[in-house]
Amino acid sequence: MPIDPNPLTLSELVRRAAAIVDPPGEDPAVEEFAVRFEDADVPVFVAQPAAAPRLTVLMFGAIWSVTPHIEDLCQQLARAGFGAVAPCLFRGTGIPARAAPPEVLAQTFVDFDDRRCVQITLDTYQRLLAARRPAAAPAP
Repeated sequence: MPIDPNPLTLSELVRRAAAIVDPPGEDPAVEEFAVRFEDADVPVFVAQPAAAPRLTVLMFGAIWSVTPHIEDLCQQLARAGFGAVAPCLFRGTGIPARAAPPEVLAQTFVDFDDRRCVQITLDTYQRLLAARRPAAAPAP
């Protein structure tokens, strides 16, 4: 099977999927907050549809973390009825400049702590679950 010489970009794939599942809908609810992890505040971007989401997608940004492009993809998913969560796995620091030399970008990947990334993701998920649980009824 030949490989398509013109593969879809992530942005185009999300746009097409959103259009198929549900035409553009209401503006999503957008929330930005921080999860405390290892003495640092990890920025998190969340986009939620107007109705209860069908499911929630965890968005991971590339080396530049949560960019306006990632935020836009989250909002597109939310307009299509899906929740979208994008934590900054760099904890808001150490993100290389877009114009950084290739060796700096390569070193950023080498130095990236994958275990910390997993823990940040789990902590973000737990915080979101806790925020959406109904408060316990007071004891009689």
